[in-house]
Amino acid sequence: MAYRYPPGSPLHHENLKAKQRELRGDFLEPLTLRVHRALSWLRRAEAEQTDEDVRFILLWIGFNAAYAGDVEASRASSAAEGERGLFQAFFATLVGFDGKHRIYDMVWQRFPQENWVLLANRYVFHPFWQHHNGASGYADWADRLERSRTAIGAALRDHDTAKILSILFDRLFISLAMSWPSPIQGMRNGVSCGCGISPARQAPSRCARPSAVTRN
Repeated sequence: MAYRYPPGSPLHHENLKAKQRELRGDFLEPLTLRVHRALSWLRRAEAEQTDEDVRFILLWIGFNAAYAGDVEASRASSAAEGERGLFQAFFATLVGFDGKHRIYDMVWQRFPQENWVLLANRYVFHPFWQHHNGASGYADWADRLERSRTAIGAALRDHDTAKILSILFDRLFISLAMSWPSPIQGMRNGVSCGCGISPARQAPSRCARPSAVTRN
């Protein structure tokens, strides 16, 4: 069973909600609503005890509530790559306020196993599926995957947390397109790892090294 923060922890969802109530008087109303919605979905995800797929979807909804503005503003956004561009812009803003590299430390000290498994997993890599589905121009997907690892290494050296998170969440974004339950074990690993590094901040659960396609 995945780890839950105990009630006394400042990262327990009830304590996060109490912190939001303490600070929300200084928030603009749209921000107040976004944080409230994100925490409500986090609370529901924390209550999910048995189904990792459901927990992952609940966590993603909470993440979406945090990074997405109102619908019309999102549609009018000039961020590159649509939805992915929105959460990449969100990460850049978030990290801009993190002068002490606390987010970087959380990502690479608390969740290194989940992160490296996601980065090495071809089943949550968009070019792999483009090639698999017959799209032209993606026969070099394996080289692209290797280049992405090199880019992550450079981002690690430069403490470029926004880039690291953008690449990781791009992999998680691919996991949303799978069927339920996915027959591909590599995709199952993506969900397990996603529940580890997503906003609920779960500790490692059933995250495993990616391997060949296996059927449940």
